[in-house]
Amino acid sequence: MRRVLVVVEGQTERACFQQSDVAGQFVRRGFALNPRVIGKPGHKGGIRSFQAVLPEIVNLLKQERDVRVSTFFDFYALPLTKWPGYPKSAELPPEVAVQLIEAEMSIVLAKEAPDLRPERFVPYIQLFEFEALLFADPAAMAQTFGAPKLEAVFAGIVEECGGCEQINNGFETAPSKRIAKAFPAYKKRSVSAHAPLIMGQMARSNWGRLLCACPRFSAWLDRLES
Repeated sequence: MRRVLVVVEGQTERACFQQSDVAGQFVRRGFALNPRVIGKPGHKGGIRSFQAVLPEIVNLLKQERDVRVSTFFDFYALPLTKWPGYPKSAELPPEVAVQLIEAEMSIVLAKEAPDLRPERFVPYIQLFEFEALLFADPAAMAQTFGAPKLEAVFAGIVEECGGCEQINNGFETAPSKRIAKAFPAYKKRSVSAHAPLIMGQMARSNWGRLLCACPRFSAWLDRLES
């Protein structure tokens, strides 16, 4: 079984990827995904400069030389001036900018640690935010929140934006912001966070729908599997 160490921003992403049903979906594809939160224990999440993240990636590659290392960072609020690919990335459409940034991350890593088989590094940046994945199943969201009427609200947001991964990159319109606006009790960083519950339900019943609705996320899993 191939192991993949994925560096994530915070506890929400880690809890979702460790959710048993979600983890089972990865195992079916032949790899075990092990999330590692950036920063010191107790870190609450958030994105820093790539130079701050790079040592953690290098250390993981050094610690286990037979694994792949990936990242899962949100493009929303990414400080572009502190990441590879700037300033060109700031002038490109988001869909193109993330590809440039990922490519540049690999280039920087290869220069920093050429002896660590840098091809084992598979960078990934999510458009626009982790919560975009939850919108793949508005019914699961509404059921988890105990608010059936919100299914139509969430489905309307997806239709309005043209897809889950197209939900806006703005302070008031990013996926998590829209969820919190519709459901103010939305819990993001706690032991009872809603996201792992929603992801778990999708993994049990609508995983294929998630992959179809979030092609960028699906392509990342394909890369990890291949």
